[in-house]
Amino acid sequence: MTDNRMEVLLTVSRLQARISNTGSSVARFSILYALSDSDSLSQTDLRRLLGINASAVTRHVQHLEGSGLVTRERIPGDQRNVAVSITPAGMQLLKGCENNRESFLSTLFAGLSHGELTTLLDIVSSMESHLDRATELCVRKDSTIADNGSTDDKETL
Repeated sequence: MTDNRMEVLLTVSRLQARISNTGSSVARFSILYALSDSDSLSQTDLRRLLGINASAVTRHVQHLEGSGLVTRERIPGDQRNVAVSITPAGMQLLKGCENNRESFLSTLFAGLSHGELTTLLDIVSSMESHLDRATELCVRKDSTIADNGSTDDKETL
């Protein structure tokens, strides 16, 4: 029996990259979608919710703000965080994208039954839950003493 785990990982990676290459509109759409269900979210909450780094959230939110689709304002008492809210124009754009979003998703998942989609979600969610532990295995402690005398230097892939 062939071990296909690495091929699965590479295929998922290529799939994610190709979806991302449809434009940062996917991330920006995700931000608008997340904001549509709340009065506002902090950029930290958006980062956690979407699983992207802080600088990417800032870049996407700045672009959305420049387009008049979101507003940002400082959170009182928290100088390091910003609250982001969707504007009426952002809501209108989001509603206008629903048809395209549905076509995109229908085309991407064509031929998969509801049960198969559920199984796929379970599999990908399981992989995600093990990712942190698996990533830790890619970091090894260097057993040699570094120039500064420390044995705690780490080397990563």
